[in-house]
Amino acid sequence: MMRLAGTKCRDFNAASRLEWLETTGTGAFAMGTVAGLPTRRYHALLTAAFAPPAGRRVLLARAEDQFIQGAETCALAAVQYPGHLALRGYERLEEFQTNPPRWVYQCGEARLEKGLLLFPGLPAVGLRYVSSHAGALRLRPFFANRGYHALQHVDPGFRCPLEAHPPPGARFTPSEHWYRDHEYVIERERGLDFLEALWTPGFHEIALRPGEPLWFVWQLAGAPPPDPEAAWQERLRFDYTPENAEQFHAAIEEVVVPAAERVYRRRARLMGVDAL
Repeated sequence: MMRLAGTKCRDFNAASRLEWLETTGTGAFAMGTVAGLPTRRYHALLTAAFAPPAGRRVLLARAEDQFIQGAETCALAAVQYPGHLALRGYERLEEFQTNPPRWVYQCGEARLEKGLLLFPGLPAVGLRYVSSHAGALRLRPFFANRGYHALQHVDPGFRCPLEAHPPPGARFTPSEHWYRDHEYVIERERGLDFLEALWTPGFHEIALRPGEPLWFVWQLAGAPPPDPEAAWQERLRFDYTPENAEQFHAAIEEVVVPAAERVYRRRARLMGVDAL
């Protein structure tokens, strides 16, 4: 598990090179950077496998999310266009950890946690938001529909096979548009094609209440997972921190090791030897 805090999260040169990866076990995956900036063609929030585990296609490329509190708007994402790094959400990043990926931002007085979850065995992804203070969330998704080794260009006949399941009460504002020239820095450094066009249908807005998680879910045809929050909590049961590891080690030293030594001494007596 990777965990970063404080200035390490806001060190753009480092955080934009540190990558995370989530998988479903059936070929789908999500991948990105600590800084929230896509730097490779493989960085996306959902790459689904249409012929598991093969036939992978990038579907949900990224999300432009903002936390709004009064007159202040805090961007959470980051995106690179030629000659311009936009949004810069990493400047407010206080903490990041993997398994599953979680970002904690300080937006004025509010502490906002954003999490990503791939649902096991399903071609689906959820984004989870929970804030310490009241505010509003605005989220604009960006879609592709391409092989994961390729790049996408403007396509008048574009169709995305994903279904969106925003939280109850979210308001959607249609604003269909192609955003051209997303730049993938690592691809450029490798001497490969590095510019992509992504399509967005509009944006969602919803109020955030303190301490109440909100979920946005996208998936291929079918009903959404019945309870994203339950799936999230189940996943966290297996999220062991360094502090947990120290506690486990202490428990092993205190209980397991002495018990094992007693067993070895008993077997040694039965076998008539001094030690095993």
